[in-house]
Amino acid sequence: MRYIDFKKELDDKLNAELRKYCFYAFDRKQFDEGLEKMKQKLDMSKYNETNKFNLLPTQMGAYIVADKMQDYKNAFLEYDKKLKSAFENYDFLVDAIMYEMGNHEYGYMPDDSVILQSLGYNLEQLEENETLKKAWLEARKQYMEYNKDNF
Repeated sequence: MRYIDFKKELDDKLNAELRKYCFYAFDRKQFDEGLEKMKQKLDMSKYNETNKFNLLPTQMGAYIVADKMQDYKNAFLEYDKKLKSAFENYDFLVDAIMYEMGNHEYGYMPDDSVILQSLGYNLEQLEENETLKKAWLEARKQYMEYNKDNF
C-alpha cells in the first residue's frame, strides 16, 4: 500500500474516533454549535454535581470532553504506533519521505527537519538510524530526479 493511501486510512479512523468526543471551534457561534452537538452524542445522564461535564481546550481550536482526554491521547499514540510500524517496510518509508518532500515543496525549500518532523523523526534520528538514513538518501535522489525531468 502506498503511504498516501495508508495515511488517509489512518486519518479517517482517527477522525472518526475523535468526532465521538471532540469538536473544533474558532468563534463563539462554532463553540455553541459544537457543544450542543456533543451533548446530543453523549449520555449526559452520567454527568451530575459530582461528575461534572467539562470541556478542555487543546491545540488548534479543538475541545475535548474532559473525561475522554485519555482516549484522545491514546488515539494519537495508536496512530503514531501504526505509522511507525509501517515505516519498518523500507519501500514504504522511501515512498513516505518522497510524498512529504513533495507535500512540503522540498525542491524549493529543502529543509530536512520539516520533512522529518512530518514523519515523526528529527535530524538526530536521521544520523543515528541507518535504515532511515538510507531511505532518506534514496528518496531524495528519486525526488530530485523526478523534479529535474518533470519541471
